[in-house]
Amino acid sequence: MTAGEHWTVIETIVEYENEHFAAGYDVVERPGGARSRYYWIDPDDVVAVVAITDDEVVLVEEYEPQLGGRTLGCPAGGLHEGETPAEAARRELREETGYRADDLTELLTYRPEQWVRMDCTVCLAEGLSKGDPDRDPGERITVYTVPVDDALDAALDADVVHGSQVTPLAVAASEGYL
Repeated sequence: MTAGEHWTVIETIVEYENEHFAAGYDVVERPGGARSRYYWIDPDDVVAVVAITDDEVVLVEEYEPQLGGRTLGCPAGGLHEGETPAEAARRELREETGYRADDLTELLTYRPEQWVRMDCTVCLAEGLSKGDPDRDPGERITVYTVPVDDALDAALDADVVHGSQVTPLAVAASEGYL
């Protein structure tokens, strides 16, 4: 974009809304005056936890009906109202795996794609102690630990490779943790 060019949202239309997300479009006036619709979905923000213990990464395997297969990746989930990403990371790690973290570091917050208006925060959890998971009803999760050097390859070998499972591991690798 050249300095001085403006993209103006003329109108926001919510076409669908439920307790989990809203979906709709913005009518946007582009530089030059043309108008277009830009569609979006606005779910709750999420957090993914790269949990490292004894030179291994804690991964969770789940069948994802929306994707039609099993995924293998980091414990993850949505933020509850008023919850910070760090608080959600600690809760999701405990709920899904039973692990508790002494140290938690936020590595990156990103937007997964232009259609989805949510923040995804990647957190690193270290100093882990094991306990019992406290899963939400209906969650069917298998917990694995894999060597740090194999974590990304393990996620890439799942039935379904999904960005939300691979990106946190790639972020941790880029920061030198994997």
